[in-house]
Amino acid sequence: MQATKKSIFFKAKYLSEEFKEVKEKFDKYCVEFFKEVNKLQNLNMSQEPEAHQEPEGSIVKADPIEKDSFDASEDDPIDNPNISDKLKKLYKRIALITHPDRHPEYLSKDKRKEMIDIYNRSSNAIRENDLFSLLDAASELYLDLPKLEKKDIKNIKKKCSELEKNIKEMKNTYPWVWAEQINPATKEHIINSFVESRHKN
Repeated sequence: MQATKKSIFFKAKYLSEEFKEVKEKFDKYCVEFFKEVNKLQNLNMSQEPEAHQEPEGSIVKADPIEKDSFDASEDDPIDNPNISDKLKKLYKRIALITHPDRHPEYLSKDKRKEMIDIYNRSSNAIRENDLFSLLDAASELYLDLPKLEKKDIKNIKKKCSELEKNIKEMKNTYPWVWAEQINPATKEHIINSFVESRHKN
């Protein structure tokens, strides 16, 4: 991969790692934030018995479900007509290493789980024409990456924009702003603002 084109891949890789870290923190912040919101609402309910009470658990964010099982979808991702031959070849090389039917007996449970995760991500990437995720899966296996063309660079730049947008959106939420605050009075004000905004809607 050419040096200038490598830089866009590494930018996407960096943003992908940042997104994972931010998402993990965001999920944790949501759980903590909504616990505090529920406490406040329960306190308000005891002071105002006539007030309408939300159904239990209606605003608590569920923990994300980890996808570490084998995704045995019926459709073959390689059948996607929008995928170039170059990417199909790369996907086949990834599948030869990571497909669950090809795992040797001596492979540890953790390594098997890691291989299945890479296989699932690369299969989804080829279905969704997500070049970066496919290249990222290949790089985790230390496979040689193909030369990138202009349309490939455009595809990866689009992925970078999506990741940046998603990171920004998470950081601009009530749970994130609340959790990053140190001042207890400011934290309380954020929760009160959130509860008031929900009552207005």
